[in-house]
Amino acid sequence: MEFLNTIINFASAIVIIYGATNAINGVTTYGEGKKQNNPGKQDEGMHGMIGGGIIIVAGAILVPQLVNLFPTV
Repeated sequence: MEFLNTIINFASAIVIIYGATNAINGVTTYGEGKKQNNPGKQDEGMHGMIGGGIIIVAGAILVPQLVNLFPTV
């Protein structure tokens, strides 16, 4: 069971890191669109920030719940 918990914690960390990089990329894209006065880039950046935040929440809340799917021995 300890091995499964280690795998779930690692998976959760990976998902959170992926969401953070997505959000950071959204911030830089939004800033670039703001600098160039490009509404399309700003919209794309905002979608990246929101999507990254949703992925972070999923990694922090939903992925640890996977341990409940496996029966305990």
